[in-house]
Amino acid sequence: MNYHDTATPFKTSPDRGLRIRDRHGKWRRICDYVEVAGEAREEQASSAANSKVLVVINFNDSHGQRQQTTMARRYLLKPREILGELMDKGFNVPPRDRDVKLLCTYLRTATATGQYTLACRTGWINRRCYLRPDGEFLGRPTPHIIYRAANSQTLSPKINGGSLKGWIEQVATPARHSKLLMVFISVSFGTLLLERLDLESFLLHTFSKRSSVGKTLAELAALSVHCEAKRNLLHHWDFTKASREELAAEHCDRLLVFDETGHLIGDSNHASATVQETAFRIAAGVGRLRSAVWAKEHKTCTWRTVVISSGERAIVQIVDEANRQRLQGDQVRLLDIPACSDKAPYGVFESVPEGITSPKRFAKRIQGACALHYGHPAREFVTRMVAMHGLTKRCRQWMRTFNLKATVSKNSWERRFAERFALAYAAGRLAIEWEIVPWSQRELLDALVTTYAAARSVVRLAEGREKSTNEIIADIRMHLRDRSRIRDLRLTARHKGGPTVEDADGFIKEDEHGVYYAVKKAALARWVGENVDLTSLGKQLLDGGYLITDKRSRRVPTKQVQIPGIAGRRRYYCISRERLSNVKKSSRATQNPNSVGNRAFLLSCCRAHAGA
Repeated sequence: MNYHDTATPFKTSPDRGLRIRDRHGKWRRICDYVEVAGEAREEQASSAANSKVLVVINFNDSHGQRQQTTMARRYLLKPREILGELMDKGFNVPPRDRDVKLLCTYLRTATATGQYTLACRTGWINRRCYLRPDGEFLGRPTPHIIYRAANSQTLSPKINGGSLKGWIEQVATPARHSKLLMVFISVSFGTLLLERLDLESFLLHTFSKRSSVGKTLAELAALSVHCEAKRNLLHHWDFTKASREELAAEHCDRLLVFDETGHLIGDSNHASATVQETAFRIAAGVGRLRSAVWAKEHKTCTWRTVVISSGERAIVQIVDEANRQRLQGDQVRLLDIPACSDKAPYGVFESVPEGITSPKRFAKRIQGACALHYGHPAREFVTRMVAMHGLTKRCRQWMRTFNLKATVSKNSWERRFAERFALAYAAGRLAIEWEIVPWSQRELLDALVTTYAAARSVVRLAEGREKSTNEIIADIRMHLRDRSRIRDLRLTARHKGGPTVEDADGFIKEDEHGVYYAVKKAALARWVGENVDLTSLGKQLLDGGYLITDKRSRRVPTKQVQIPGIAGRRRYYCISRERLSNVKKSSRATQNPNSVGNRAFLLSCCRAHAGA
């Protein structure tokens, strides 16, 4: 409770309201409690000279609840502006004109020493304090911080709904059936780590020429981590340049969704220019204020965010139709991710739970859960973050682990490209450790490695080349190194167990041929991508000495192997561990696509990418 100097004619307190001393020395009540608490300056102002000073006013509304508002100092010279602002916030203005004039006189002449900082965006105030869009501070609140959101012209979603348990059971658990949903949910958690890991903003675009495969569902699942997730709350690509940057600022340290590139305005040239300019502008993290709504009260427009987008066409296709070329800086800021293969029976789902025959019905169930349970995952994640010591070190270690498992080249561009997926891996590992998602580390790694490989293939196709021999071998080595999908059948195996024979992609065997990996045909096809013909690839691997075959059929790349738990002897691609381990480290790098041998291989085993 703050009292003003007794030499002044006014005194204010929450219980007795604003009073004035009359000429007889008695205190008379003017109105309900109202007090000038201090001055506020914008948090992100470059200097005091560029910062607009605002007056902070505390008051009780008509229900007796404490409220706070800020207004520019110049409004104190305009009684109607003052009264209008207070009435809009629920303050009971005194009915008599004399008291109204006294109220305005008090507000104009009152002095206070309180110094406040005006936060105009959500996200991290410091490493121990996070500001949510509803004004709630998580962690250790910084004294004298005031949040004043911009007057957004878009619908504002609710921040909390349902429960964390409901979200885990009805959104995160079903997401295990879709790699894309797991990746997008992990990326959504990753937005909360951008500031801590000092990473730039970026965009992910998922595409499929098939409609109704689950692209928007993946966006809703990711959005439900932070707020209410409904289709009518998604932003579209029909934004203006001003609204694009203001939306990014409103979603600082949160996820931003731009649904459907089909909403792009203008011809192909304009659409291409829009997506490329958006990629650079979002990654820059700072924009220019253009609209009167923002420029009236804000001096800066900065952000840290991750944007998720969707459409029936890849960004590379949109750019290609305008006869433009994607730059490397563009490709690393805005990544294309295939939503699913053209022949995927369940769309973005790799499988559906028992008892559910319709993937469409399964998707509607998850979509309904996203509209019911939301916001609590991000709240729990932030709460755990501010209480954890050594967070940055652990996250960076997990990011290095992802690079190792995904066999990421040491090339700086490749590392920057993979950094987006490494961030999602670190965020997903934290969510698993804190029991916010019910996934296993193996499931998370498999989803991210597979998605990373698919995104990297899109870039390769855009460059006009397919996978080289060494790149395919590197992909195979990457998947064999991750034992989460490989079952070791040797008697001397250090770690027993692992995936079931039905779920495993391959097996480690040892016989008269030595130690080798018996890989299922379907698994190998998934590893190397749908553009590679397995028949031609098998011959190439056979000629390179990578495969172990039956003596009577040396030209057949597969070999019959008996696997315990699988009836009969089935054929597998049996890859020699000794030959694979003797490959020089330099072979991980991309071969020259113009070499004669590599061109012959590409012509023999690669087909044109459908719809690329």
